[in-house]
This record gives sequence, C-alpha cells and structure tokens, in this order.
Amino acid sequence: MPESIVFGVTGSSSQCFSFRSTDLYVLGTGNLGGTRVEAAIADQTSGSGRSCCRTFGIRERHTGWSWIAPGNEYTTSIPNAVQKIMYPSGMSNPMVLWKTTVNSNSNMDFYQYYSSSSTEPVAKTTSHRKNANGNNYAMPVSEKDTYNWVYAEVRLNDYHMDGLTNTKREAVIVHEMLPGYGLRDLYNNANQASIMFGSISGTATRLTSDANSMLNAKY
Repeated sequence: MPESIVFGVTGSSSQCFSFRSTDLYVLGTGNLGGTRVEAAIADQTSGSGRSCCRTFGIRERHTGWSWIAPGNEYTTSIPNAVQKIMYPSGMSNPMVLWKTTVNSNSNMDFYQYYSSSSTEPVAKTTSHRKNANGNNYAMPVSEKDTYNWVYAEVRLNDYHMDGLTNTKREAVIVHEMLPGYGLRDLYNNANQASIMFGSISGTATRLTSDANSMLNAKY
C-alpha cells in the first residue's frame, strides 16, 4: 500500500510480500493537518497467502461524494462500479466515493436520459470548475491536466444502456467516471483492453492497471 503510513507492526514482517485489500479493516476517518485520512488495520500475507503480519496505520484518501438523480434506474450498477474503482482487484489507489442524497454535497452526479440519435453515445461525462467570476463551466479536455475539477456529471443513455448486460453496464460507468477524475479516452485499437478505450467494443470490465496508475499519479 504505497499510500499507507505505518506506525505499528505486529508479527514478523520479513515475509510480507503482498497486500490483500479484502483484509483491510477501516477503523474510522478524520482530518489530520487539513488532510482527509483513514485509520486502518491491515493483515498482510506472504506470497503463499499465509498471514504474516498486521500493520496499523493511516493513509491519505481522496474522498468524494456521489449522487444519483431521481428516476435513474441504474441504482445497482452505479454503486457496483464505484466499488470497482475504490477496490480494484490486486491494486490500490486513494479514491473514495461515498453516496449522498443531497445533490449540493456531491461532486460526482449520475443522470439518466434517453436518445436514439446516432450522434448520442452510450454515456458521456463532463467535468466542471469555476471560472474567474466564480461560475461553474464544463472543462475542455485540454484543461484537465492543468486545473482541478469541482464536480463531474455522468449521463447514462438508457437507449443503449438498457440492452447491455450488468457487467457491461458497470464497465461503462467505470469508464465514464474516470474522465471525471481527469483521465482521457483512448482510441487506438491497441488500447482495446484498457477501461479507458473510448468505444463500447472495449473488452475491460473493471479498472485496469493503466487507469489505476493514472489515479495514483494524479491523486
């Protein structure tokens, strides 16, 4: 866990080669010097899976809030997609996205709409920031590596989403959340296995290592 600050270890740590996110027990969250952190106990394992040490420490998290608009029917797929970003298989990142029922508290909004137009995608995302006058505006892609975003809006097109499997729906939502976090779509066919591949023909069903690395680099 590169984001961990370990201040207590029990057991023999010399044989600890890997970390299993399923063995992370969060004790609570709070603020430390203005930074949002969480205290946790983690059981670490050797390469064979044998428990060999326990660490107790704190780690910085990028905590946000998600809001699902009334009438959005993807109330199972969205939380499942959020979990796939927060707890990627065999990887870790600092992303946390809790759910809120108050839109003004959210910085990741999920909407549903319907359009059969050939120009409308399966889903689309816009990131927003404040301009010099304090007004929010949708950021162009060229600004995402320069400025911080305030909130993002993910819009799911029910015309396309309704016919997808649950797994594919979750993959679409994971893909759409990532541009909200500042990642960019990839359109080269060589990137078809990446969750950031910008077409429904992509094969990824969860957060991939390239996208996870970008999250760690940005946050």
